[in-house]
Amino acid sequence: MPELYALIGQYGLAAGALSLRDTPGLWKAQIDESLSVAINPHPEVTDGIDPYHACLYWKDWPAAVLSPVGGTVIGDNDTDNETMLCDRLRAAIKRLK
Repeated sequence: MPELYALIGQYGLAAGALSLRDTPGLWKAQIDESLSVAINPHPEVTDGIDPYHACLYWKDWPAAVLSPVGGTVIGDNDTDNETMLCDRLRAAIKRLK
């Protein structure tokens, strides 16, 4: 799970998001045709997302909820789903470089 959270951060940096705390509301990005992310960089719940949490969405359905100290990948096989999400984030980061 820590790798997935770290990859979201790497994706944000590659996409040019340097100071999320200055972002009003959530920082959102479409990672690829199926995967998107919403990050709450604020100390209060914003649009239903807990402080300092990231939510990944697969085809607009929740796929993972992550924080700096843990999280949950949603699906029948969490390990396979986490691997797939990491692979897609790595590919997106590579495309942005």
